[in-house]
Amino acid sequence: MAWQHSSTDPRSTTPDAPDWFANDDRGHVLREEGGRFVLLDQDGPGLLARLWSANPERGGTLRIYVDHATEPVIEGRMEALMDRGGLGPWPLSSRDGGGSSVHLPVPYREHLLITMDENRGKGVYWVAQGLTWTDDRAIRSLDHDDLSLQPQEVTRALGGPRRAPDRSPRVHSDLAPGERKGLVLTGPSVVEALTVHVTPRPLDGLWLEATFDGEPSVEVPLAGFFGVGSPSAEGEAYADFWRSAGIDHDGFVGRSRFPMPFRSDASLTLVNRSDRTVAVRMFIEQGELGPGDWLRFRGTHRSASLATRPYSDFTLADWEGPGVLVADTLTVENPVEAWWGGGDEKIWADGALLRGTGTEDHYGNAWCSTAVWHGPFGGQARNDRSAFTEGTCDHSGGISVLSRARLLDAVPFERSLRFDLGVRHREDTTIRYDATVLGYSGALTPP
Repeated sequence: MAWQHSSTDPRSTTPDAPDWFANDDRGHVLREEGGRFVLLDQDGPGLLARLWSANPERGGTLRIYVDHATEPVIEGRMEALMDRGGLGPWPLSSRDGGGSSVHLPVPYREHLLITMDENRGKGVYWVAQGLTWTDDRAIRSLDHDDLSLQPQEVTRALGGPRRAPDRSPRVHSDLAPGERKGLVLTGPSVVEALTVHVTPRPLDGLWLEATFDGEPSVEVPLAGFFGVGSPSAEGEAYADFWRSAGIDHDGFVGRSRFPMPFRSDASLTLVNRSDRTVAVRMFIEQGELGPGDWLRFRGTHRSASLATRPYSDFTLADWEGPGVLVADTLTVENPVEAWWGGGDEKIWADGALLRGTGTEDHYGNAWCSTAVWHGPFGGQARNDRSAFTEGTCDHSGGISVLSRARLLDAVPFERSLRFDLGVRHREDTTIRYDATVLGYSGALTPP
């Protein structure tokens, strides 16, 4: 089961509450005791997968205790621990886009306690996320010896998708407006890697559709699938753990390593919904489907033009389980200079609410950053800089493309998942949201 705790405004309790969109999202903690501020007091067994803050310099000393120990397994100035290379080499500990994030996993068998000894100014913005489960046999709690290891192998493994070999089956064809070209595969098998070349760029109007074992499962714009944007707006380059995208000669190349299992048959199809002809090539790498229970890969797309008054929520995905959320890409088209991203993320996994502190915080940014960056856990592939030079939240117009890639911070669910973002713009205007969400939903039919 996934859990998430944060400094979100405690007045935001349920969607029908009058303060559902309250936005005083800093300084709030679980409790204060003995001169310390308790962020998290979580029973195990479980795993801390992600810790994020916009202003860790206000938290003083951070301490993490496991299994009711009286001495912390991690202790230090919060700002230093959460800086680039603090608790581990980048990207396990990073500061990108103004946000400080730690993805160094902290396993615990019985209990996890996180505290800080300061909460200065108007307080710390923070989010802590992890997992709990019922069987502790596979868990060994973190100890000091673990922190002395140099996890170079881990950081190498977090690199972007490897190049898929250029082998059959493949698509190599011009794709006229309204035309479809694809591959039909026989199983049991797993699509382990997918590579798509498109010439010329841009990708507007190009979509990927996929069916596994007769079930339509994927219908998304190529730009959203590869993390660079929407059907009509895209960034130049992007790479996370699951996918990469960039320029290859005079066109676009995108690669993914999302496992896509199927038992009997699968089809992967490129669809041209634009009014121009493009040249496309598609390569795949297949592997053997091993024994055990498998989930069906899923990708969905939603878009909407929304009035910003009154405040509302934009639903990115509403899935039935069982499944797991592993990645999403959001494109925002903001017609005015004022900041658009104050709305919190709200993810309901089997009815349990995982709430954060803001849209940009969900993607690892902070303070309405205009930085273009990416890493294994996500990033911002595009942010149209305003004609203004101040770089403040009051000058944030244009198109932004943000992505999140989940590994240990994936969100599993048995029955249902709903993923909302609050639309809480500073101005009364109309804004366009476009979202591609990727993961797994629905078990494969046994052979």
